[in-house]
Amino acid sequence: MTILRIWSDASFLPDGLEHIPMLIPFWGVTSELLGGHSPFERFVEIGQSLFKLTSLEEAEATVLPFNWEYVNWTKAAFYPESRDLALRFAAEAERAHKPLVVFYMTDGMRDVQLENALVFGTSLHRRKHPQAFAIPAWTEDLLTKYRGGELQIRRKAARPVISFCGFAPPLRLPIGKQRAKEILRSVLRRTGLYRYTTVEPDIGVRADAIRRLRRSKNVDVDFILRRFAARPSVSGSGALHGAPGGRSTRQQHVGGYVSRTQREYFDNMMRADYALCARGFGNFSYRFYEALACGRIPLFIDTECVLPYDWEVDWKRFCIWVGEQDRGSIADIVADRHASMTQSEFEDLQIECRRIWERIVAPEGFFANFHRHLDRAASLRRQRSASTALS
Repeated sequence: MTILRIWSDASFLPDGLEHIPMLIPFWGVTSELLGGHSPFERFVEIGQSLFKLTSLEEAEATVLPFNWEYVNWTKAAFYPESRDLALRFAAEAERAHKPLVVFYMTDGMRDVQLENALVFGTSLHRRKHPQAFAIPAWTEDLLTKYRGGELQIRRKAARPVISFCGFAPPLRLPIGKQRAKEILRSVLRRTGLYRYTTVEPDIGVRADAIRRLRRSKNVDVDFILRRFAARPSVSGSGALHGAPGGRSTRQQHVGGYVSRTQREYFDNMMRADYALCARGFGNFSYRFYEALACGRIPLFIDTECVLPYDWEVDWKRFCIWVGEQDRGSIADIVADRHASMTQSEFEDLQIECRRIWERIVAPEGFFANFHRHLDRAASLRRQRSASTALS
């Protein structure tokens, strides 16, 4: 196992801001990660066998101790010293000629204006961020939480069953401003006019897929549509967005609501062969990673997404992949792929989904292979240098 020597420094952490998960084996578990079934439990145990925290001179890479969205996103207003600290940290890395690792864990990513930085984000676009690296959107391991980690293999039926439990505007939204906004966004997306505006295609991709799948006679669907978005936090303690009622109402009911809806979400996924996975407000899908963890085959709607280790892993092997040009035929694509698999192939694919999650998606698997990004970044730099020399 490769041990990567890294350097970071807590003196560059803004007051009141917690450090990134990569550093918890050395600096401790943050309040964000407290609670049962944290996805980082195993990583905390083995992290010091994957990374060694060293001096700047001995390090192979430097790691900014906080997420970049606190530098140039709305959160930056609460931590005004964050930009200065980040730039000073980057200067230290540059002075020592060491690669700089930056994490950007928010829905709306902007360019990180730091030369030679290795940027890791959940919400990447292939065309907008061609040299950034994807990091999984981590949540609890639902299979371990609800089934003790025991994989529940489904037998192949004649017709595929597709699950979805969640928020898919404008479906189920009450009449009002938000519904009108989402309908307009949907029209712009379907007509392609969003390309000439500042409007992102956004979460409405889900609604389009749901409508098409519902109309098809070649697939069976098990869809539960929510009127607002609710997602457990990474720690399992719960974070609810868009819940009805005022702030105090949300605080009073968040724990019970999230616990109930999370179980419904899990049961819905386990009742089906395939899980519909499409972007939300950010250009990534929590459900994609959760489906893999549960041994369910993702039905993945590609929106120029970047997935972890995509230069090594053929992700189309582990899901039913629907490209932008094929979305109108989504039901036929699922039905044809399902029919083409033998019983053995169908069962094996469920097992492979869980295995790839364990190997490179779960925090301990992702960070065990983290050193590969340095090699990849060096290879990309050589390619760019060669291309510049030829031109």
